[in-house]
Amino acid sequence: MPPVLVAGNGTAARRRAAAHSTSWMSIGLTPEEVSAGLAQLTELAAEHARPVPTATVVAPILDADPARAAAQLAAYADAGTERVILPPSGPDWHATFETASKIRTAQ
Repeated sequence: MPPVLVAGNGTAARRRAAAHSTSWMSIGLTPEEVSAGLAQLTELAAEHARPVPTATVVAPILDADPARAAAQLAAYADAGTERVILPPSGPDWHATFETASKIRTAQ
């Protein structure tokens, strides 16, 4: 079975993630909010005698400067985030991929 991700920013979503998934997926949370969510997930997973789900963040708000955005992504990693998803958006969706490339290069 592939990994199962449960999405949501609230406590109910984290309860479902702790009980049933391999990863918790939040939308646009800050690194500090992810860290707090993972702390709660640790407690909830222990109640179910399950491993703590990993954390994925979708669509974080990143600085336009690639070096600052790379630092923000490092803060997500420090908070325990396993993966960040930068979804393409708007009519100029190709720009999202170019931005991601610039951030990666700025690391």
